[in-house]
Amino acid sequence: MVNDEIITVMILEALLTKQLSILTDHVHRAHNGLEAYDKATCGNFDLIIMDLNMPIMDGFRSTRKIKEYFESSNMFINEDINNLRTPPYIVALSASAIDHDLVQKCKEYKFDDWFSSPMDFNTLKVKVIDVILVKKNIHLYGTMEIDEEALIQEGKALLDPV
Repeated sequence: MVNDEIITVMILEALLTKQLSILTDHVHRAHNGLEAYDKATCGNFDLIIMDLNMPIMDGFRSTRKIKEYFESSNMFINEDINNLRTPPYIVALSASAIDHDLVQKCKEYKFDDWFSSPMDFNTLKVKVIDVILVKKNIHLYGTMEIDEEALIQEGKALLDPV
């Protein structure tokens, strides 16, 4: 997650780790867009929740730079075809309401999705699970071709654990 507001970071981290049971060591923080770019281009992240207004580099520029990096770089770590590195799914987090102009700007800067704060937890939960399942499919099968029925069943199991 990328956010310069410590309270927002704490809330998002609690949602991801406690409510979605994502291991704490799988949740990384960046406090500005430049730090996010550096981490994203050196690591392997499935999802980035990106604040829009931050010091040093805003979320718009950071997202565009991250997407451009992945469009122009080798997708395999250390040239290993079995170690696929996919671009992160980047979600804009706006403190203001999402209107038509902001949606257009998010599209222009290559965000994959957008939420306003405070965000609806169930929407975030579904989005995180969708991203995890698609990324898992890419890593297991090396393709974006998705067996929708299998993903639906897997998603239901994640949403409603027995």
